[in-house]
Amino acid sequence: MKMSPGQFAAHLAGAAARSKALEHQLLERVGELVQQRAKSYLGHEQDGWPALAESTISEKQRHGYPTPSPLLRDGELRDSIRHAVDGHRVVIGSTSEISVYQELGTERIPPRPFLAKAAVESEPEIRRMAAELGKRIIISRE
Repeated sequence: MKMSPGQFAAHLAGAAARSKALEHQLLERVGELVQQRAKSYLGHEQDGWPALAESTISEKQRHGYPTPSPLLRDGELRDSIRHAVDGHRVVIGSTSEISVYQELGTERIPPRPFLAKAAVESEPEIRRMAAELGKRIIISRE
């Protein structure tokens, strides 16, 4: 199909707009996937996480929280996990100060990474989603 320079420019502009919209959709899906996976880890023992200290379990029981349920007390930490798309990236994190201590550990708290773990373990699904997006961009001729 023969195009004039103006038609070609319009075609490229349309393709760029479609690509941007599809990229945003992909980033939203990635954010939702990692966010939900990170939330699902809280309250469940994970490979690589140390067992809770007996003192922590006793303290949780005294306050009526489920045990052992690592990183889960009243759901505040779980509910603080969010994602946001910012241009060409997705940011997944927590607004809870406690999340930093739990994710990275402290002098007294061993690290129990839930955000990084969720991102790493989501990689195969993210790759599939990105490949699907690439096919949609290439096939799209609107």
